[in-house]
Amino acid sequence: MSTSESDLRAPFSQDVMKHVVDAHCHPTSATDEEMQKIHSKMFVMSMHDQDQREVKELATKYPKKVVPFFGFHPWFTHFISLKKPCSKEEHYNSLFLPDSPTSQQQEEFDALYAALPEPIFLDDIIPSLRALLESHPTAHVGEVGLDKIFRVSHDYYVSPRTMTTFNIPMDHQIAVLSAQLDLAVELGRNVSMHSVRAQLQTVELLKWHAAKHKERWNRISIQMHSCGLSPQMWKDLERKMCNVFLSVSVLVNKRSSSYQELIKGCSDNRILSESDMNQADQCVALTCEMIRTVGEIKQWEVENDWVGDDEVEEPRWGVVRRLERNAQLFLAGNHMPKGTTQVRYRGPINFDDQDSDAAFTDDGAP
Repeated sequence: MSTSESDLRAPFSQDVMKHVVDAHCHPTSATDEEMQKIHSKMFVMSMHDQDQREVKELATKYPKKVVPFFGFHPWFTHFISLKKPCSKEEHYNSLFLPDSPTSQQQEEFDALYAALPEPIFLDDIIPSLRALLESHPTAHVGEVGLDKIFRVSHDYYVSPRTMTTFNIPMDHQIAVLSAQLDLAVELGRNVSMHSVRAQLQTVELLKWHAAKHKERWNRISIQMHSCGLSPQMWKDLERKMCNVFLSVSVLVNKRSSSYQELIKGCSDNRILSESDMNQADQCVALTCEMIRTVGEIKQWEVENDWVGDDEVEEPRWGVVRRLERNAQLFLAGNHMPKGTTQVRYRGPINFDDQDSDAAFTDDGAP
């Protein structure tokens, strides 16, 4: 963790915290005691078939706090075979070894192979993911994406991890991601995207899917989680796609020298704040810290207490209210290109009925 707990300022007052949204986090092992102390809303991500069950349980127990996301993270896509039938040896050989491996490559592969599970098949996981999403009408797709630098470990959950030199081929990751994006469009569910050192491939893939799905593409929202795009690349993407949202975190974005420019250049209604944290007790503090940072850069005040929507005009909205509005816009989807009818926020997130458009008014604004 790059920011120590002593560096983090105290969370907001409880009435303000009810309007805070952590747009991307992983507290899948949170206890009831930890969850009961949290008053904010959380978009909770899964990464593979195992923790999808944990996310499902959290969302079932805490429907007013948790929006569930189900998907397969790029770090675990090597467990997925694109063709069926395919033996374990054939699958992992094709991913990690060249046609004529060196003795060192073969030795490293043999040491890894014993720890690898039998592959699961893409043709099997997509129907399973569809069933999971259909059983949870308020669920979305995530965390999914591309990662060019991740190296496969012998056991992801052992600390410290023992890393190999093997990367998951980009074409394999793209195939798994594309199948999940197709499903998201089919079901009208939003997406939380991971992209590390694969910005160009990510943007090109999003453009490809936009062309493929046409107007259906704009029914869903795409969150660029802990967005690693350059400020200029983000502006270009935002200008071309009306359904992309920039999500920023302390742990990732504040390491970048250009994070202030990235936030400053993002449209006011396209920015989200997240913790990207596994520990439930740290999700709140990290989200609040990032909200304060966004407020400082955008010159939006931080609310000390909460007043009703009818008591404050939009130009005077504070940062928490603005980011809550953006989270609702993300969840609502159904985006319209400039020059066509759009929706405007006029109420807080209703976690009991996220399909409702009661928080929006159709005002024909460009």
